[in-house]
Amino acid sequence: MKQKQEELFEQIKRHADLLGLSGKNWHPIQDGVYNVEEYLKAPIRIMWVMKEAYDGEDEKGNPCGGGWSIFDIIDEGKPFPKSWSNIIYTTYGIFKGWNKIDMYSIAEDPSMKKVMEQIAYINLNKMPAHKTSSDESLEECYSQWRSILNAQIELYKPEAIIFGNTFKYFKEDLIGTDDIQPLLDNVGRNTQLYVKNGVKLVDAYHPAAIGVSNYVDSIISFFIE
Repeated sequence: MKQKQEELFEQIKRHADLLGLSGKNWHPIQDGVYNVEEYLKAPIRIMWVMKEAYDGEDEKGNPCGGGWSIFDIIDEGKPFPKSWSNIIYTTYGIFKGWNKIDMYSIAEDPSMKKVMEQIAYINLNKMPAHKTSSDESLEECYSQWRSILNAQIELYKPEAIIFGNTFKYFKEDLIGTDDIQPLLDNVGRNTQLYVKNGVKLVDAYHPAAIGVSNYVDSIISFFIE
């Protein structure tokens, strides 16, 4: 898997060139699995699917930057993005079978951050983007990167995919065009669970958009029997 991931990174660069996206100040941001061995040993293989990453803007206000890996944040010991906190709590809870109330805070137990090394983390858009984007622009990004995104899902073979307000773009490809109802629905928490070919598909808010316990427990409940 490690070698195939490296090959996929190169494919991402070529695809960006093919689409005419790469330029002097604009390059793809790599994502995927930080530690293949740890991912394969995890209690459950989880993939998180976010929207896109922000790097910077040029003098005209266009996105720029890239050419780095999302996991450079771990390697360089930089502060984690705010949205990663809910990802950490949720993943940790799924692995342990705990609700948020059962956990220490990340500040009290920084070792909880290690779960970021055990997951697959991908962005729908592989290029640096604005801090906020419209549904229309993300729909276009999905169309552009669809083949790459499907290749990542195929490579990492997750047993669960948690979508950060991105499921609507993947839904037709993953579960079809029929009016399929969720297997479980956390009414009031805006979190639904679908299951396709044994894979849990969690349609959730973006992890930065909702309170910690409400967000974390709404997803963990789909995994605790």
